[in-house]
Amino acid sequence: MDFRSLREADPSALETAAQAYAKLQDSLQDDQREWRGGTADPVAHSGWQGPAATAANGSIGRTGKKLDDTTTGLAPMSKLLNQGAADIRAAQINLQQTVDEATAGGLVVGDDGSVSWEATPTAYTDEATAARQDAELKQRAERTSATIGRILEQAADTDRALTGQLDAMSGTARGLAGQVRTA
Repeated sequence: MDFRSLREADPSALETAAQAYAKLQDSLQDDQREWRGGTADPVAHSGWQGPAATAANGSIGRTGKKLDDTTTGLAPMSKLLNQGAADIRAAQINLQQTVDEATAGGLVVGDDGSVSWEATPTAYTDEATAARQDAELKQRAERTSATIGRILEQAADTDRALTGQLDAMSGTARGLAGQVRTA
């Protein structure tokens, strides 16, 4: 993740998506209860017997499993998106604190995350003092640049981990969808 991407990221969008997943899970759980009470349980307790009853109960059982798997799969997605939002927000806070400290210390942080400083004017001080001040600013700039680099690397690690987990969940969802048989 680069400097601009981290600064401009909107963790609240991930939180909104997480809330949507949680709401969808709640809705599916309600639908699942209604389906069980209105379809699965009545058929299972109907006393219906024979090949058609066996086929119907098997189909209903598979549908119930799909509903269970889908409903169960939504909770981790919501948690994962919320965790991603929290991690990104924490990285943004660390980055902003680093930029603020750098600015307060006489450094300039560019829009690309580069760190620089204005040379100490020799008109108001001797050259040795100016050189020493420039050397100190250079060291602070290097430390600040390294700190920004670590923050960006941590954010990139978080992004990669989140991507991997989302891909794994999507793969599971595709696997469940692939189990659907057409009539």
